[in-house]
Amino acid sequence: MAEECVPEGPDLGEMGEEELWELINDNRHRISLGVRPCILIPYLRQARVLTEMDEDEIISCHNLTNRSMRTSYMLDLLRTHGRNGAVALLESLMIHYPTLYTQVTGRKPSTEPSRFSGLIKYSELTEYLVRAVTGMQKELQEARCEAGRMTARCSSLESEIREIMGQEEKSRCLQSENERMRRHLCSLQHEVTKLKDEKCDLYMRYTATMEEKSAVNMRFHDLNLQVYQLQTELQKAQTENEFQKRRSLRCAAYAETPQLQEELRSLRCQLVKVEKLDPARQDILAQDLAEAIDSQVELAEQLRCYREENEKLLTEKQGLLDQKECLSLQVQQLTLDCDMHQQKNTVIQNQMRELQAERDQAYLSRDEAQAMIARVLAEKDTLRCQLVEFQERVFSLQANRSPGEQRQSSTQEIEVDWDYSRSSSEESTFLTRRRLRRMDAVNPMLHSPFNSECEDAAVNSVRSRNAEPPSPESLRRREEALYVDSSLETAETDSLLDDFVFLPSAASEDKQTPRLSSSNGTSTDGLSRTSAPPFLLRSRPKAIRVNGRVLSISFQAEALLSPASSDWRQ
Repeated sequence: MAEECVPEGPDLGEMGEEELWELINDNRHRISLGVRPCILIPYLRQARVLTEMDEDEIISCHNLTNRSMRTSYMLDLLRTHGRNGAVALLESLMIHYPTLYTQVTGRKPSTEPSRFSGLIKYSELTEYLVRAVTGMQKELQEARCEAGRMTARCSSLESEIREIMGQEEKSRCLQSENERMRRHLCSLQHEVTKLKDEKCDLYMRYTATMEEKSAVNMRFHDLNLQVYQLQTELQKAQTENEFQKRRSLRCAAYAETPQLQEELRSLRCQLVKVEKLDPARQDILAQDLAEAIDSQVELAEQLRCYREENEKLLTEKQGLLDQKECLSLQVQQLTLDCDMHQQKNTVIQNQMRELQAERDQAYLSRDEAQAMIARVLAEKDTLRCQLVEFQERVFSLQANRSPGEQRQSSTQEIEVDWDYSRSSSEESTFLTRRRLRRMDAVNPMLHSPFNSECEDAAVNSVRSRNAEPPSPESLRRREEALYVDSSLETAETDSLLDDFVFLPSAASEDKQTPRLSSSNGTSTDGLSRTSAPPFLLRSRPKAIRVNGRVLSISFQAEALLSPASSDWRQ
């Protein structure tokens, strides 16, 4: 149990109904938001402030669309029960929501019996607290396991996110490098265009120089033609001069000598002029030819340099094109990697959404299953109540029967029970030694196997008072416990049940006769535990005295004294 807590607020036992509900209504918003009705309903059902109909309305009403509305409606139902409803609500908050209980009442929660109002019996309260603590421990363990799984999942996702961020950073670096290389490529392309422009200018200059060269060659050719013409004219003049000399020598005697002398004089003057002009022209032509040859050599040298530069530019252009292709391939690969990482991120996010949806669906299905189990248990309780009413009615009919019918039915039961005792005595030799117990000195076969089912019904009715939905582990343990109890209840007694024996009435005598006849014939299936009706019968078997047998008694003192000590303590 929890330690003693010193109360910090007013004593709830001294407060009246209006004060309690005023305290609850002041914190109604907080209670509606922080409380789940399915957790508090089992305690409120045991405190008898809520009925099965109220529970169905709270859980399955279509008008209550969310948890806050269900909690508020539950508070309204508890308000109709007055002070008991308020006290039961505060006690359930103290058990399941201690922090909210402290905020509402100003008192520290405690599980001491003195702090409860007595709406539930001490044994039932202890059993409920044990179950609540066990359920809370299981929920805490499951929550811790789930938190561990989610932490591991989060750590793995964080590592993946870090890896993706690292890859994204690398992709950004590569993109920046790609941008830089693109800018560098653009600058190189600008330089290439400039070189191309310069190359075009050089080609234009080269064509201009070639045109000038062709013009110079044409001029040189013309000058050569002129020199050739002048040489031919000079040769003609020399031949004419020689001819005239010979003629003058031949015709010296003629009268035309003065005229010839004048012509000779004129020819000599022309010859002198020609001799004076010819060297100057030849020098000019030679100088022009040398200049043309030098300019042609210079142009050829420039053309060779331009060709070498053009080849270098072509090689650089090819290298830049190859580098551009490599960079484009890297860019495509990086874009594909980025797309792949984005797809992975989207897939991971979709998986997270699907997991969250599955988790929510599992929570909803669990709540529905718990509500259905609680409803089935409540229906089981109602059926058991109806069964008890039918048993009381049967007992009243047994009391109203005549003595002759009772003797006849008792003789039939004695015959059936003696046959059953012979078969059971043969099987009992192979069973283990039983504990010593108190028995009545009458025919034990008056006891019917119906007793075990009555005990099962009693145990189940006690266990079904808890309307809290059990977990699969608790269901498995209950089935094992019921199996062990059913195997032991045929040999042990229960001092808490009354010694009643079912005597069939006149109305049901015809229905019971086939079962008795079938059991007397071949087997005892009609009186077995599975086919017999679960009526309340004698709680312990009857003993029979058999003459001519040696009876050996063995018992365990501790097992014998433990029930007595427990009864004395109670």
